[in-house]
Amino acid sequence: METVEGLTEGAFHEVGDIPTVIIFDNKDELTRWVKRPPVSEDFFRR
Repeated sequence: METVEGLTEGAFHEVGDIPTVIIFDNKDELTRWVKRPPVSEDFFRR
C-alpha cells in the first residue's frame, strides 16, 4: 500500500485497512482477516 501498484492492488481487492490477509484459490477469495493476523486454528474452521 506504499506504492501506486500496491494501492491499485489493494483497491482491486477492496482492502481498506492494514493489515488485511486474503486467501485465494485460483481467483476465488476463500477468506480474509482484517486488522488481525490469522491464527492456526482459523485455518481449520474455514
